[in-house]
Amino acid sequence: MERIKVYMMKTVEDLLINNIDKRPFKTAFKQSDYEVSYYDLDKFSENLKIYLLTKGVIPSSPVIIFADRCIDIIISMYAVLKTGAFFVPLNPNENRERLQKIAKDCT
Repeated sequence: MERIKVYMMKTVEDLLINNIDKRPFKTAFKQSDYEVSYYDLDKFSENLKIYLLTKGVIPSSPVIIFADRCIDIIISMYAVLKTGAFFVPLNPNENRERLQKIAKDCT
């Protein structure tokens, strides 16, 4: 029970940073034959974070992530968290009208 309490007080970003520091070359995520280490996750997300900031993303702003489930979504989510913004994941297989309504609500 104590372990659960400790994790509940940390953010996803805190947990990732902890793993990046303690085990950078361990596998963070795997999909089929493609693996991403915590080190690579940090570097890829940092590059994307810089790109997002140059495009005007600011803290507390929504960033839509429109993609099928894959490792790139996790990298994108982490990059958005690093900017201080929040992500809105959208599945391209959803109803088009529903996607348009959600996207409109984010602007």
